[in-house]
Amino acid sequence: MRRANMPGGQPTIVAIVTVDRAMKHAAGRGWGKPVIEGVLWVYRKLRAAAYADVDGRHYQFKGNPIDTCVELDGSRWLCLGDVRRTVAGLPDFARLQRLYPEGLRTDGTVPTQRIEAQTLQALLRKAQSPETIRFLRWLEREVILPAQKRAGRATGEAVHYRD
Repeated sequence: MRRANMPGGQPTIVAIVTVDRAMKHAAGRGWGKPVIEGVLWVYRKLRAAAYADVDGRHYQFKGNPIDTCVELDGSRWLCLGDVRRTVAGLPDFARLQRLYPEGLRTDGTVPTQRIEAQTLQALLRKAQSPETIRFLRWLEREVILPAQKRAGRATGEAVHYRD
């Protein structure tokens, strides 16, 4: 403990315990590594519990959030409204449904139009705009490839992809 003068001139007692000193004390008693491992384990479990409801669902492209639903088979369905805010010039829902009948759906109590990530990838491959191409690369790297890797690990199959 030491005394310190705080703004306003009133003396205050400040307890100073440095991490280094605490670690030396714990290491001297043989607690160092188990204590650190225990704290890290608790931290990881708490973090996993805190993010469990958005795991695999929360994606952002340049600050624009894109809501995503994950199916049991690992496929990702993106909210079409969020994608429209990010990618300009997408056809309307009726036209997209005629072009890709299996890759679109409407779900939820509040009807939400969704497009499958693979279908969106096929649609955007025809794009020429640099911003759309950047979004396509982001979609492949952040949404599609991790989903394929997870599906491959779950089934034990190797997942092959090209850059």
